[in-house]
Amino acid sequence: MMLAKRGLLILVFVMCCAALWGGYADAQDVALIMHKGKVKPVSLSEQEIKEVFLGQKTRWEDNSVIRFAVYTEDSALLAFLKSYVKKTPIQYNNYWKKLVFSGKGIMPKMFDDSQKVLDFVSNTEGAISFISAKDVDAQRVVVITVAN
Repeated sequence: MMLAKRGLLILVFVMCCAALWGGYADAQDVALIMHKGKVKPVSLSEQEIKEVFLGQKTRWEDNSVIRFAVYTEDSALLAFLKSYVKKTPIQYNNYWKKLVFSGKGIMPKMFDDSQKVLDFVSNTEGAISFISAKDVDAQRVVVITVAN
């Protein structure tokens, strides 16, 4: 429980800093990435992306578990949440706090370094996350396109 509270405090701090920082990337500056395993959707809709990162969609089409991670770098986080989840960092944090403390959810994995995100996604079956487009390593992960 202490680890969950610590994670929440870190997330609150990072998201508050991100909210205060003026410059941020656009959606096209953020890449949605996925594990190169057997599950390979060519694209996901904005609604599916939102459901995954809100913990509402928990399984891929083949019934395997979705394991998502949040990249907490300021500009990428702001661009991603604004474009796909339709929440501010504070709203997103409050959403997850409510789920965690009600026992209905587990805090998502969070990484502040794109290489750690790439490591997690490339080594975890069913994993999905987002990073700055400039940091993508297409030999390690699959880049997912967003369907309209």
